[in-house]
Amino acid sequence: IRAVERSRGLGDVYKRQEQFRQGAEQTFASAGWQFCELELAELSVSSWRSAVLASVEDGPVVIFTYQEDFLDFLRGLVADSPMERAMVVIALAEPEEKVPPQFLQLEFHPEELGFVGGIMAAELTTDGHVALYAFSEDYYSDLFVAGFWQGLMVGRSGASLRDLRVSRREMTDREEGASLMAELLNKVNSEYDPRFAVDVVAFWTGPLGDAFAGEVAAARIPVIAGVVPSQDATPFAPVTSLYYDFSAIPQFLVDNQERLGLLKRYDLDGSPAQNRGHKQGDAGTPAQPDSSTAGSRRVHIRMDSGLMKVQGFDNYLRFHSLPAEFMKSVDFYVRSLQVGELEVKPELPESP
Repeated sequence: IRAVERSRGLGDVYKRQEQFRQGAEQTFASAGWQFCELELAELSVSSWRSAVLASVEDGPVVIFTYQEDFLDFLRGLVADSPMERAMVVIALAEPEEKVPPQFLQLEFHPEELGFVGGIMAAELTTDGHVALYAFSEDYYSDLFVAGFWQGLMVGRSGASLRDLRVSRREMTDREEGASLMAELLNKVNSEYDPRFAVDVVAFWTGPLGDAFAGEVAAARIPVIAGVVPSQDATPFAPVTSLYYDFSAIPQFLVDNQERLGLLKRYDLDGSPAQNRGHKQGDAGTPAQPDSSTAGSRRVHIRMDSGLMKVQGFDNYLRFHSLPAEFMKSVDFYVRSLQVGELEVKPELPESP
């Protein structure tokens, strides 16, 4: 089986590409899969099809991507007879149009990570004023903010959350992005007594927000980072990172290849030849095709999947202390999410 993946080399997308590559090189080799990474952005659109076909040998093919730019191309590709057995796995992309049954969508639920982040902020804040940066007009940012709000209210009902949104375009320049973030936070703090300013800041902006996150952390304000793990090893490192672990996706695909139907051939109505009648999986359970519904299949990625993680606190604890009940609270809610005892609603909070 050959897996094909490609991404743009910018910000959090670049980090995911590196993570996936690291996991793929070891996992696929051990499983007897072949891995080929295609940088389609370096080729003309007219040569994409020939590039993919040239990389494919006999046998089932799994194509993995998390870029919406390629969905139209892949939709047409799997309709060709040479690629009709190819399975396309997509993550962090929401198709605007109907896709063929060969598509399997990994539907992440960052509201659960957000809930954990909100609990952390509730434990860390003294003033009760928390700020959260996320991307505007972004489906997964909306979900994270919704979960963060709920966690913060559970941990400290009287706290305030300032939802600060930035666009990816505004953050492409490191210095300009940091300046914009600083301006937004200064505007918020001007509304408070200086003694009770924002004292916990969370970032769901990945590396595009690293510059300002470092400035905040250097001011000894606790920082919760995401959507990729923080590599900061300075004394003022973020408290933790909440992130999608793309390095674990290759192992997830190998371990669940049968339940995910990666080796099946699907009829045009979306029904696999040997798996008719199965329904979509529950939270964290690989989805089985629904024979009554043509189109993409989904698998819900929650805290029990191993693909959404909380980075450890060891580095932070080398230089700082955490509130007495901090670890106990975090562990309790993480376990509750993993075993399905806690439901986080994917609903946005009301505007403050």
